[in-house]
Amino acid sequence: MKVGIIIGGTGKTGAPRRLLSLASEFRKLGIESSIITYTGHPIIEAAKENEVTVDFLWRPVSLRKGVLSLGLLRKIFIPSFLFATWVAQFIFFREKKYDVVVVRSTLSGIHYLPLYLIKNTKVVLDIDFEPKRNRLVDIARVISIRRSSAIVAQYKQVLNSEFSESQKCIVGGKFYHIIPGISFSHLGRDSLELRWSAKKTKRNFSKLIQVGTICERKNQLFSLSLLKKMRSISPSHRFQIQFVGSVDSYEYMTKLENYIEENKLNDCVEFFGWSDDVIELMRRSDFLIMPSVNEGIPNAIQEAMYIGLPVMASDVGGIPEIVVNNHTGWVTPLSAETAWIAILKKIINDSESSCNFSISAANYAEENFSVSAWAKSYANVIEKLA
Repeated sequence: MKVGIIIGGTGKTGAPRRLLSLASEFRKLGIESSIITYTGHPIIEAAKENEVTVDFLWRPVSLRKGVLSLGLLRKIFIPSFLFATWVAQFIFFREKKYDVVVVRSTLSGIHYLPLYLIKNTKVVLDIDFEPKRNRLVDIARVISIRRSSAIVAQYKQVLNSEFSESQKCIVGGKFYHIIPGISFSHLGRDSLELRWSAKKTKRNFSKLIQVGTICERKNQLFSLSLLKKMRSISPSHRFQIQFVGSVDSYEYMTKLENYIEENKLNDCVEFFGWSDDVIELMRRSDFLIMPSVNEGIPNAIQEAMYIGLPVMASDVGGIPEIVVNNHTGWVTPLSAETAWIAILKKIINDSESSCNFSISAANYAEENFSVSAWAKSYANVIEKLA
């Protein structure tokens, strides 16, 4: 069986890294697999290191950063760009003759329309965080869920939260729920007991880290609000927060900078930008905070849990399905800011309790987030399509 896994976007962590791991594990299971991406994608170097075959799909440079990033003049030519892309896709998929192609997001119903029209190629639609519904999204969603042979959701609630009743009916019996895994090989793990023993020597300092692009969806402003309140509540305790991720919205970034300036938080906030070594930055931190407005299954949370970094996150998307509240971390509604503050107060003053959470999270991650187990479950779905 020949399987292709489409990797779009512009990054090499998150979904791209996860899908590369899937392709690598498929090969170990004896499944002929390759990733499909465009020339210049940053994931290509990692694919070579993992000895995963790369098939190159032509795509206009103007569309690689997404329609919203285009200037007005270029937007006028979107139909021409899109049609040229479809023609190239049709030729590509017809020549490659994949048995199965894995593609993310229901927007693929438009982005990769020809894929859904190729005979003898089954499409597995992989979904987690989905875009907000509008007319265009609904058209793409209907095409993708109607024409796909299987739908793999990363968290159970995705159908209820993202799909209309009529769309749920189309999904029918081809829906599968598989929590994705992560590769442990590059993570490593310190002695958690030693880490928290060392923490006791610096009880008056806490370093928080938030990983993700700078945008309203990731909600860094909420983290700054918490920081401001914690400094007021515990003036003798020194806090630092590090935001790791590229800027997706410069308008939102300006809002953050203004908030920092107005509330005199300059000395305790650092925008680190993008980093190839997020794991090392997390290892140097005391807590991961993720107050996202919506999410799928965040890599950063799974990786943080594996290395024993305590996690505080909002109760959205798939987060409640991977973080066991009050056992492996804390899952709290964004509307309950006082609860977030109470949790922070508790963990900065009780290193023994935090150490126990770390150990529980690390053990849970090791048992439940294996990339090999994820790949085997995924392979079972694909084999049913043969």
